[in-house]
Amino acid sequence: MELAMFIFEEDITLGEMKEAKIEVAHEMELEEWDDVQNVNTAEFKGKYVAGYVDGSAVLLCGLINPNNITNFFVVITFDDDNEVSEDTAFEILDSIQRM
Repeated sequence: MELAMFIFEEDITLGEMKEAKIEVAHEMELEEWDDVQNVNTAEFKGKYVAGYVDGSAVLLCGLINPNNITNFFVVITFDDDNEVSEDTAFEILDSIQRM
């Protein structure tokens, strides 16, 4: 399982995050990805898509910090053959919090 975070500072809405998510999914050449879904963690709101890149499952999420303009993308790549990997990826996503 791999995790990458890309922080950006921009005032962005959830609607704009959906568009950005689709753009990033195309840039990553994400295959077989589903519709953009909402995600709400304890401290962030955002959108995610799940799909595949080079045979690995990918959870691509954009999170918005409602209190400032520091937002980020999270990419979690995992082995799709492992039954608990997707659940673990969402647990990791849910555990992200501000320091």
